[in-house]
Amino acid sequence: PNLVLYVSNRDSTPTKLPLLVQESLAKLSLDTRDMQTASKDSKTLTSSRSGISRDNKKSLFCKERDDWKCKLCEYFPPVPTRTTSLNGAHLYTIQELTNVANENKRSVLQSLDLDTINNTVNILTLCVCCHTYFDAQRIGIDPSSERWIITTSVAKMKSSSERLYEEFHNKPVEFQHRPSMRLLRHRYKRFTDEAFSQDLVNMTVGVVTDKKEL
Repeated sequence: PNLVLYVSNRDSTPTKLPLLVQESLAKLSLDTRDMQTASKDSKTLTSSRSGISRDNKKSLFCKERDDWKCKLCEYFPPVPTRTTSLNGAHLYTIQELTNVANENKRSVLQSLDLDTINNTVNILTLCVCCHTYFDAQRIGIDPSSERWIITTSVAKMKSSSERLYEEFHNKPVEFQHRPSMRLLRHRYKRFTDEAFSQDLVNMTVGVVTDKKEL
């Protein structure tokens, strides 16, 4: 069966993800857990359990800050579609904070040098395709070198900019607002834990090959 995904617009109406993303995800055969994570992190709706939500104004600010271009694949969408073609991707995600007990939320954020989940240092502008792979731990950031890591599962996939993802492996991450090392390390640990558990990080183009090296 064909895999069809939807994201919510600001007025909560569903919109199909671009065909490129649908086809790539179908090839990946993302498991149910990945799909749920990517779907939850792609929505702009408020979490009913915690009251945590994306700040659309902050997301818009970050897109303007990043010149309306995906920080990974450099996709620059046409003006009519750029607000829906680009996402504000969280390094420490809303879903992660939702799973923290209310009395611990502030201390967890402070441990990552954040005052709120929507602090602009916690948000990177990514296209829908890159955001989906980033949240599914197919793409990561090395905190020591501040370079992108591309797993073999997406290396041969085409990005929104029509370039293969393997071209972006080891590409420097150009932060406009630099996150703290603690925040980057947290994101990296989650990436390596989940990527290794899914046998995704045997790189065709180098870098991470042995978890003991991390």
